[in-house]
This record gives sequence, structure tokens and C-alpha cells, in this order.
Amino acid sequence: MLQPTSGSGTASDPRLAICPDRHCYRRRPVRNLADSSDIDVNEVLPTDLATLDPVLRAHRFSLVRGLERYVDDVGPSYTRQAYERAARDPATMVLAARSDQRVLAATTISPAAWESGLLGTRVGHLGDVVGVAEPGRREPAVRRLLEAAGARWAEAGGGMLVARIDVDDADAVVAAQRAGFEVLETTIAYLNDNDAEPGTTHAPRGFEVRCHPHGSAGEIPATALDVLMRSVDETDRIGHLYSDRALDPDRVQDLYRAWVTNTFRGDHGDVVYTAWRDDQVLGVLSWTEDGDLDELAGIKVLRSGFGAVAPEGHGALGDLYAAVCRDRPLGSRLVESTTQAGNEAVFTVWGRFASMRPASANYVLHGWF
Repeated sequence: MLQPTSGSGTASDPRLAICPDRHCYRRRPVRNLADSSDIDVNEVLPTDLATLDPVLRAHRFSLVRGLERYVDDVGPSYTRQAYERAARDPATMVLAARSDQRVLAATTISPAAWESGLLGTRVGHLGDVVGVAEPGRREPAVRRLLEAAGARWAEAGGGMLVARIDVDDADAVVAAQRAGFEVLETTIAYLNDNDAEPGTTHAPRGFEVRCHPHGSAGEIPATALDVLMRSVDETDRIGHLYSDRALDPDRVQDLYRAWVTNTFRGDHGDVVYTAWRDDQVLGVLSWTEDGDLDELAGIKVLRSGFGAVAPEGHGALGDLYAAVCRDRPLGSRLVESTTQAGNEAVFTVWGRFASMRPASANYVLHGWF
């Protein structure tokens, strides 16, 4: 395992470069691993979006593909709609890799102003990375696409790009790593089906659980959040931002705290559940609505938001999920929850509820350009 090295110089592995200002490694693209000399990457104009339809329709690794257990083909439709929004947004770029005018791969690049301001570096997000399915063609096409995405990002000022790729999309993951991205986190999503049998082995721990829809969590007195906010400041966190050695950890902590604050204000959560004891909030879970997804799926789906439990709230997580699995919040059919792959405590809680099932898993990658 490579360890950080101080000072400047070149790592023995040609894929890696030392970042002396943060004393960390940054990946360099790997060249000449497969032939991509016939592949050109260009920006896609809104009038040309239809040229992407063959790869969009065939996309098997949508970021909402876990829903396809319940709704057929919702993933490709959701991805297509995301590309339509991106094409209309003047701040977002749609890129396609082509050979002989045939589209082989595509993605979008969206600047993230909120994260950029808090992290003190330019941050952007890649949308769904789509590509042809042919063996030997998908990986070099996606690699060439992501190399070009990094080059465009560098030309516009540089900084960090964040990508999320399904763990089953091996070609895209390998292509991203060879294009200069690094896997920093694996996230697992479960879905609670409110129409399923509500069996549970959870033993209530006596917390008072309250539901706060549509910004009403902002009415919670600040003093009631003292214990939770202190735990946010003092507890070591895991996640892709904390794992990136090129980021200032103090700024990452500032972002995390702002996320918590905004969740209670309703900015980052359409429904918030809190667990109380002795007039203090000791646990919180939040979810966001996605009207576009609801329309495509024909059912209401809540997307995963923020979650935290203070050490003083041991056992609160189970009481929170018991309420969510019982309540059908905001009239939802499906409620998504995500966590890091190594979070055994959360998986133990989820396993107590028969209506909660594994849905999908994604790698979170960072690339610096």
C-alpha cells in the first residue's frame, strides 16, 4: 500500500504523482492501454441530444437502477431526462465520445458552487457515465471520454471532479481509474417498500421520534441540537471527502456542519425525522423528494439525505427507522437509504426490517485536473 510522501518528486508508479502542497498522491492518466486513437470527444449541443439515444436507451447502470426491481426501465428514462436538463443548463456541459460519428460514450459535467465555496477549490460532478456494451470498446471509449472531461475541467480553471459509478460497471470503473480518477468510497443503497410486509425484529429503545415535513424542522430550538451538533464536530467521519488527502480537512468539516444545519432548515431535506430524549435531538434522518423520478416511476420515491446519531443516542437509529417504515412519509411507496459499505452498525439496523432490501452499490471517485 502506498503511503503519503512529503516533498516533491515522482512516484515509482507512473500512474501516480505527488501533490507536495497536501503531501498526497494524485493519480495520473494511464496511457496506451487500449486503442482509442479513432475516438474524438466533443460537446453535445441541445439540438444534437438525440444522437445519444442509442447509448442512453441501453444504459444498464443508472444511478437509480435499484428501482428497476419495482418499475421496469425507469433507469434509462431517468438518465435520459437528466441529460435533457443538462443540455438546457448553460453552466453544464454534455460530452460525447464518437468514432465515425457513432456515439460510444457520454457524460455531463456540472459545477458545484456550494461545495466549491465551502471546500475552497473548484468542484464539479459528472453525471451518469454511459457507453456502448461491446467488449473491448466500452472501456477505451469511456477512458477517452473521461480524459477529455478532465482536460476540459482543467482548461476552465481546474479542480476536483466527482463521479459515481455502479460497482457492476467494471469497464467504466477501470476506465475512470486509468483516466486519473481514484476510488475513495463505496456506498450501498437500500429501499424500504411501504407496500411490503412490515415485519421487524427491532426492540424499541424508548426514544420519542418526531416527523418534520417540508422545512418544519427549522422550528426546532437551536438549544435542542446542542448534543447532536457537538457530536458532529467531535466525531471522526468517513466518506469520500474525508478520504481525499488533497482537501483541507477543516474545510470538509465546515461543509459537513453546513449540511447538517441546512438539513434542519429544510434546504437539504423535504422530510426530517428526529429522535428525542430529555429535550435533546440525539438522532436525525432526512430524505428529499424527486418529482421527476416520481413522474417516471409512477410511484413516490424519497431519496436518501442526511443521517447522524450522537453517542448519547445509542439505539436511536432503530427507533427512527421503525417510525419511517411505519409512517409512509409524504405518501411515499419507496424510501431510499444509503451508507458507506463498511458501516456495519447501520446494516445491522436495516436488517431488522423485512421491508428494507438492498438496491444498489456505487463507487465514488475523485479526479484532480
